[in-house]
Amino acid sequence: YLPAADIGMGGDDLNWFFGAVRGLDRPLSLLAVQHNFYRPVEQLYFFGVLLLAGTWYPAWLGAAIAVHMANTMLVALVARDLTGDRVAASVAATWWALHHLHAEPLVRPYGIADPLLLLFSLITLVLLQRGRPLLAVVSFVLALGSKESAIVLPLLLAGWAFLLPPSRRPAWWLRV
Repeated sequence: YLPAADIGMGGDDLNWFFGAVRGLDRPLSLLAVQHNFYRPVEQLYFFGVLLLAGTWYPAWLGAAIAVHMANTMLVALVARDLTGDRVAASVAATWWALHHLHAEPLVRPYGIADPLLLLFSLITLVLLQRGRPLLAVVSFVLALGSKESAIVLPLLLAGWAFLLPPSRRPAWWLRV
């Protein structure tokens, strides 16, 4: 494990990394249960970064930061859509982006499942707000492939739509 410490990886990183390496010879292994988890989106993320950057840790860090920045922009977009206030949305997104709890998923590659889950969950919400339920289903499936806890997303979204005043409910909700 000592050589892995030199490239900023350790612990669970190596399990996901070796799973990605297996994908080089057996691509379908990326869609299999790995380490008692079924997270094909996370495994495909590891595979993609491995193909692009190998074990160069700054690239892994850059990929995680790119996901974090996309999440920050989506938090701002959702907050603006929900409040109608750009200042409040900017404050919410800035607070979210700089919160100390996001440090570990950024610097440790094994923590990418949560940011990927949030990315696809927020995309699902934005797509539903924009009246694109079929694309939202695709995004939900990607969220579910990122981390198992996405299974609660449909219930959360239905609760959100139900609690909105009838005049602000999304068009897809009116058809349900």
